[in-house]
Amino acid sequence: MNDERERHNNPAPTPSEELLGELLQKNRRRRRARKWIGISAIPIVLIAALLVLKLLSMYAFAHQSIRSFVATDFEGTVSAAEWQGVANWFEPYKAPYNRGTGLAELGELDKARAALEEALPLVSGLEVCAVRYNLATVVERQGDRATGAGDLQKGQELYRKALEILSAAPKECGTAEADAASPDHQRPMKESLEELVRRIMEKLIQEPQDGQSQDQDQQQPQEPQEPQQGEQEPKPNPQDQEPNDSQLDEIEKKLKDGAQQRQDRDQGKSDGGFGGGTDRPW
Repeated sequence: MNDERERHNNPAPTPSEELLGELLQKNRRRRRARKWIGISAIPIVLIAALLVLKLLSMYAFAHQSIRSFVATDFEGTVSAAEWQGVANWFEPYKAPYNRGTGLAELGELDKARAALEEALPLVSGLEVCAVRYNLATVVERQGDRATGAGDLQKGQELYRKALEILSAAPKECGTAEADAASPDHQRPMKESLEELVRRIMEKLIQEPQDGQSQDQDQQQPQEPQEPQQGEQEPKPNPQDQEPNDSQLDEIEKKLKDGAQQRQDRDQGKSDGGFGGGTDRPW
């Protein structure tokens, strides 16, 4: 009797009801799966959004660095380059390159050289041409500064170092592909490199050839003998202790040329050009 009552109160589900129950359970499982998929996708979406934001900020700071350089706001160039270097995994060389370029125009040559030397091992392809050009230009300016301060030996060493930096540049730096990769399309890279080499070579004091050196050694006076009694001791020749007039004129000419070249670079920047100076930022 009791079993019959229970069957009467709880009748067996019909086939349509069983099918409806199965559909409801499947929907519940689908909703749970979609929920967990959505939760697990949140970090991926955030990372993708951060990457997009980083790319946009990189281009924004790069544009700001170029615009500041063109406007001769070199402090703005350095500031934008600092922000450009934050978590820059895509083009890590551009931030130190732009920072070094701005510091060079501010006259902070030691910091500029350090920044460009930091960029050099990070760069690849023909972009290395502009990095080497700016680095050699900064070292050349260090040589001008040392020469102007009277330290000719240090100046000559820096000029030779600048030529060494340029000599390591790829041969392809003189091609149209290098011009396309350069940050400054207003002047061919080949002409810029050749002009820089010529300018540095003019500042180098040529060393005497081996034959000339031997002749000079043979013409050197012998050690002076002690004067005999009654003879007067010869007076020292000032020309043996001081450079002659032609040497002084040559040194003075090189210093004037260096000052004129720096003035021409500054004038070129104020007129909107970049001849004889560093390549502008990327």
